[in-house]
Amino acid sequence: MTIGKHILRSERLGRVIFTLAALSLVLVGARPLLRGDLFYSNYWGGLVFGPLAIAIGTFCLYLALFRWRKLAQRPERLKGRAARRAQRATEHRAPIDDFDKPWQGGV
Repeated sequence: MTIGKHILRSERLGRVIFTLAALSLVLVGARPLLRGDLFYSNYWGGLVFGPLAIAIGTFCLYLALFRWRKLAQRPERLKGRAARRAQRATEHRAPIDDFDKPWQGGV
């Protein structure tokens, strides 16, 4: 494995980046509250409710600090009946998915 792939797959690096993004969200939400406002303008000029940004950032921090292993785990492979049903579901096309077929007539 090359160094670049190892860095991209590093669990610690992902956790640090996620934590920094969550901290920045908390700080951006706290800035207008310290000025006495409840809202701040985002990049496109829309208003963002500061306490909501703080709540989302705090939730992301919780995930990064206490639930990271559960988030980083790959899901278990299905076995038995569940695996067979999943296989059948991938092979079956619902009637609504026939959009790519030519139209065959009217009502």
